Amino acid sequence: MGRSRRLLLQDSQGDRTVAAFIAVTYKNIRLIVFNLDVFTTRASNACPSGNFTTPIGQKFSTTFGNAGCGRNLPSNDFLVVQQDNITNLTDCMAYCSSNTSAVAYGVAWDFSESPGICHCKNSTVLDEEYESSSQVDSAVAVNINLLEELCPYKNGTMQSADDGSQYQILCDTDMVLVDDFCPFTSATYSAGTDLCPMHADSLHDCMNLCGAAHPLCMAVSYVPSMSMGYGNCYPKSNVSAENLGTWDSPGDTRHMALLDTSNLDINSSCTNGTTYNSPSRSGADFDIACDTNSDAPNLITSYAQNMSACADMCVLYANTSTLPCIGVVFETKIMWYGYQNCYLKDREGNVSQVEAVHYLSRTQVTPSTSTVPNPALPSPHPRAKKTWIVGAVIGGLAGIAVTIGILWQLRRPLRSVSAPSLQAQPPLENSENEVLKIMEVPRGPWVIAHETDQCPEPRQVKVSEADPEPCVHEVDGTWAKQELGGHMVVPEVPGM
Repeated sequence: MGRSRRLLLQDSQGDRTVAAFIAVTYKNIRLIVFNLDVFTTRASNACPSGNFTTPIGQKFSTTFGNAGCGRNLPSNDFLVVQQDNITNLTDCMAYCSSNTSAVAYGVAWDFSESPGICHCKNSTVLDEEYESSSQVDSAVAVNINLLEELCPYKNGTMQSADDGSQYQILCDTDMVLVDDFCPFTSATYSAGTDLCPMHADSLHDCMNLCGAAHPLCMAVSYVPSMSMGYGNCYPKSNVSAENLGTWDSPGDTRHMALLDTSNLDINSSCTNGTTYNSPSRSGADFDIACDTNSDAPNLITSYAQNMSACADMCVLYANTSTLPCIGVVFETKIMWYGYQNCYLKDREGNVSQVEAVHYLSRTQVTPSTSTVPNPALPSPHPRAKKTWIVGAVIGGLAGIAVTIGILWQLRRPLRSVSAPSLQAQPPLENSENEVLKIMEVPRGPWVIAHETDQCPEPRQVKVSEADPEPCVHEVDGTWAKQELGGHMVVPEVPGM
């Protein structure tokens, strides 16, 4: 008869472990390695002090409650895992945060073995007493908030995300584990993974995450109860009508938002080597390179229906913390790349040939002379320049006249002068004795208007006669127009 035993053997370098079996017989001892599990890194005892935020936004702390470095929370596990890609406490927190079984309220990391053992804890861990340990560290979650579970919109209505995309709302509905996908823009993206939920505090936030996903996110399932974990926003690559079903289980509410694709008509035309002249500012020209991509970092991403609209966004872009926009990448296959298909760039980066992607680079960018770069401001109006010149001349003459007057007064003998009485002045009134009020202009994206637009020249009007269209006259004689809904509408160029 013989016996066998599984042993963990360490190589001479001390940096990897292999699983082996030893077969013992009455004649000899034989080492049989029938399964090789390579663990490239030993379990680490590194324990970060303070807070740590996981890739999907859950925050843990090693200095809150009974958790801490050298403290074990020995019970209340709902998941225990030991695998080679979890090598330290922060890996353990990230794993428990993104699991799809339950919300992790705490973790314990046992580094006494290689690989270490990660313990995901349920909500009762918050009341658990710790045990001192030289081989275990722990942390507890500090930002888990109860979310509103009722459907925030009327069932069947269309609602807009922040990027302007439209979604149909289906309350108490889900497609359970159907058409799930892991966008490569996800913080937990891993090749070959079909499920990597994100966290959202509302259905609206979940829609925003869908709009920013690549490739195209067709729908999201939102689980406000977080019954399957802190990741409660599940992107869908398709909508299977036959798999849509009512889901109104108590304590496990779910709602869906379906992207409206009826208006996703992208103009993909491109003529390589040509120049696009943006009407948003004089001299804002772009060299066009078709089927070309730039890997420069993105300033912002947005949706554009055509190449010219994307370039116009670059011209109008203003941000106080970054360089002016010098080019854009425009993707024409929205089903491949995602809803937000216009990428504003602050540098050229490395360019490469990519099908259905066009790169437009500005031929020149006027450097900003102010401390706050603002490429969205228009050039001064010609009338404003003339007014400044006349004002400067008149101001200079007035200064000379005041100086002469002072010298003349100094030559005259002094005499007593009674001080005038100070009286409050009445408010400014117009010809019909209506008190004129100063109206605050609401903030928002602005589009510089052109002479062909339907806005009047600057004129005096009564408050009651003001044009209801939100046209605002600037001090330099130009005027700006804010579009309804807070979205910039840029002019189209024929043939683009």
